[in-house]
Amino acid sequence: MFNFPLTHQQLMDYKEAQDRRTFQVYDPSVEKIIGHISIGRIDKDKKQARIGKVIVSPVYRGKGYGQQMIQLISTYAFKK
Repeated sequence: MFNFPLTHQQLMDYKEAQDRRTFQVYDPSVEKIIGHISIGRIDKDKKQARIGKVIVSPVYRGKGYGQQMIQLISTYAFKK
């Protein structure tokens, strides 16, 4: 679904699919969107889903954003 380098349009097309929830990750300290994350294959009856497309901008990698993103989306998934 993706070709590299990623483009804004590829991310918007991915976001529009009905079978997943996608999130832009914004860091207010730098006032920028620094990544994207999604949760898909949501099965409410079985209470399961899959985290996917954890994307962190190259400039912001190695700073713990990915770990925080996984923690936040996991909390979101279990609450929703």
